[in-house]
Amino acid sequence: VSTAAKPWFAAYCHCDSCRRAHAAPMFQVAWIAADSFKFTAGEDTVKHFQKDKDGNGIVRSFCTNCGTRVRNSMPTKPELCGFFPNLVDVSEDRTAAFAGVWKPQFHWLHTE
Repeated sequence: VSTAAKPWFAAYCHCDSCRRAHAAPMFQVAWIAADSFKFTAGEDTVKHFQKDKDGNGIVRSFCTNCGTRVRNSMPTKPELCGFFPNLVDVSEDRTAAFAGVWKPQFHWLHTE
């Protein structure tokens, strides 16, 4: 995947839905403009899953070859894309700059 966008915000999410989806206590996500998110290869292997039957919940996209989570989207905010910064290949000389751009600004805990 590729993006030239700077994040609208980046966070570590701790909500129940994300903890279950990642089988982890938290995960890093950066929300960017949806039209700036680009697949560089393998878009045909990406499938989507939405747990909520009402059609308003987060849509989680993943690679059917390896299971890697690729992005999140929200039907209620189609202009945004939840992007996982660890998916971007970063050259060694850009690592520090990259980390600064994608550094989470806060921990996000949404309870329902």
